[in-house]
Amino acid sequence: MEHNEFNLDTHHTNLFRERSQIYGDPRENHRAIALAWAALLHPHAEKIANLEPIPEHTIALMMAMFKLCRSRRAFQQDNYDDARVYLGFAQRWQAEGSAQPRGDPQ
Repeated sequence: MEHNEFNLDTHHTNLFRERSQIYGDPRENHRAIALAWAALLHPHAEKIANLEPIPEHTIALMMAMFKLCRSRRAFQQDNYDDARVYLGFAQRWQAEGSAQPRGDPQ
């Protein structure tokens, strides 16, 4: 994918090139993230269809999954550090909401 396809200025062109060298093709990475997020969001399809909010811990899991998907191609310590933080949020927030009835997807 060529960077000027997106009409980027010099700063963003350089950022695009840097990230592409580290993480590979952006479209391929977005597809991988989309698949992972779809799995996390599937239990909440009805809420999403009704434009109802989904649990905060699910968003934290999505952010962690984003960082983990980035890690599949290249080692960057900050991806692991960020994923741990997001997983900590998810763990705490899901545990706080665990008093909900079992039939209600969290």
